[in-house]
Amino acid sequence: MALPEPTLDGYEWPEAESLADWDQLIRDYNACQAFRLCGVCYGFFERSIFMRGMENLLMDMIEHPQFVHDLMDGYLELRLELIDLIMERIPVEGIFDGGDDCDQRGPIMGVARWREFIGPRLKAVIDHVHARGLPVVAHMCGNVGPLVDDLMEMKLDALESLQPEAMDVYEAKGKAAGKMVLIGGMGTQQMLPKGT
Repeated sequence: MALPEPTLDGYEWPEAESLADWDQLIRDYNACQAFRLCGVCYGFFERSIFMRGMENLLMDMIEHPQFVHDLMDGYLELRLELIDLIMERIPVEGIFDGGDDCDQRGPIMGVARWREFIGPRLKAVIDHVHARGLPVVAHMCGNVGPLVDDLMEMKLDALESLQPEAMDVYEAKGKAAGKMVLIGGMGTQQMLPKGT
């Protein structure tokens, strides 16, 4: 845990340039002939958990919300710098983003707090990438059903994972038809590990 207390005092964000093996990324890109996406690992919630711990972060959302905004804004700035470097150096066809914000019941922090802390920053990433002419595919595990409308309002191009054990994928399909591509719907907790 990089931040034992709810403060960024004394914390220095890493340089975006140092976060990737650019030569390896270019080799991997050149080896792939399919639709090529590149993205940044770990969404806003996951990265913040790594920095504070899950229990601390969830409590911070209640007791120290300004700290959480500052933390996620710092990560947003770093994330956008890294996305710009990716798009400058590698002719990707889209950006892969998102995070594991949900469990089997829905957003781990609740829909209201997701909308307060994570949604605006994910929208900033989507807008940033769209302004450069590329689509965004977002990964989200768990029951993302309560967020489908939000993701469509943000103009997310595609949502990936769609765990049928956690959500009604047909309801999501009905909402998203013609507005957002849905990828997945295969049971990764039961069907794939136990049925193949």
